Amino acid sequence: MAPPARHGRASARLLLGVALPACALALPACRRPDAAREAGPVVLGPENVAIAQFGAIEAGPYLSGALEPAREAKLRAEIAASVLATFAEVGQAVQAGDLLVRLDARALRDALASARAAVATAEAALADAERNLQRAIVLFEAGGVALRDVDDARLAVATATSQLAEARANRAAAAEQLADTEIRSPISGRVSIRSVSAGDVVQPGMDLYTVIDPSSMRVRATVPAEELGALAVGAPVRFRVRGFPGRTFRGSIERIGAAADSTTRQVEILVDIPNPGGRLVADLYAEGRVESYTRQGIVLPADAIDEAGPEPAALVVRGGRAARVAVSIGVRDENAGTVEITAGIMAGDTVLVGTARAITEGTPVTVRALVDVPPPEP
Repeated sequence: MAPPARHGRASARLLLGVALPACALALPACRRPDAAREAGPVVLGPENVAIAQFGAIEAGPYLSGALEPAREAKLRAEIAASVLATFAEVGQAVQAGDLLVRLDARALRDALASARAAVATAEAALADAERNLQRAIVLFEAGGVALRDVDDARLAVATATSQLAEARANRAAAAEQLADTEIRSPISGRVSIRSVSAGDVVQPGMDLYTVIDPSSMRVRATVPAEELGALAVGAPVRFRVRGFPGRTFRGSIERIGAAADSTTRQVEILVDIPNPGGRLVADLYAEGRVESYTRQGIVLPADAIDEAGPEPAALVVRGGRAARVAVSIGVRDENAGTVEITAGIMAGDTVLVGTARAITEGTPVTVRALVDVPPPEP
């Protein structure tokens, strides 16, 4: 008979979560302290425990809002015309002065040519009127004409001058309208919205393009008036932005409102967020906190604390068993999801977090990160 196959010393390593005894969540009788002592130990993985540590905790007013560009240009049509061509797409980088839209200018070119001709005619009429005036003055001084003839010549000069001014104004308006057929970006940035395409007919006031400067973003948020004492222009702000999990962004308070809302008692603030490389985009949701002050203390994850009872409590591992202890909470760091513990827990204590908090007090507990298991059969 062949000897049984022997497994090598190689083994797989398996990360274990919470393995609650079956009776721990079943019959009430199983939750008695003597039953907990008789049951086997609950094996916890590292995701089910936290080690209380002495560290920094930050606090300050909470902020939230949508990102918006610090500089934005909304380009609109100034005249009624057909769109001949567009020259930039959404997301494309543009420089100040770049052509974005060209409108049909044929009728406006004809109007400008007519206005220029009118100016030339008015200039000639004025020159003729001025010569007539000089002639009338000479004749009047020689006694050849009456004073009334001189007055009529002066009136003709005034009329010609007015007509020339009107012709020049019409020429300037025609030139301006012709210039409005080429819409250029007033700032450097990126196209965020293109509202027209070639062939569209636009009317005055219709949206054409929106260009934003992505180099700097900002958040417009509100804070309770009671927290104004924790705010100052230039104060640092730390943000998390939806779409960038696990990353934080820093900014600073740029402006604080001069008055609180009469209904909500909220004060508006504007937070500037540098955006090198243009990673952040407009309209993403951001939330964060003004870093008003920082202090050192015992820090734990917020989900390690049970606040459902009359006083906050936590489950700690002491003597190999789960023990419930009352704790006192200090500063909460909403951005980091941590709390300061001022009493009840010491640095180095092992505290149960998350689903592990369902373990019955007095249950034997073993904390292991890795457990050897035999390899699968060949």
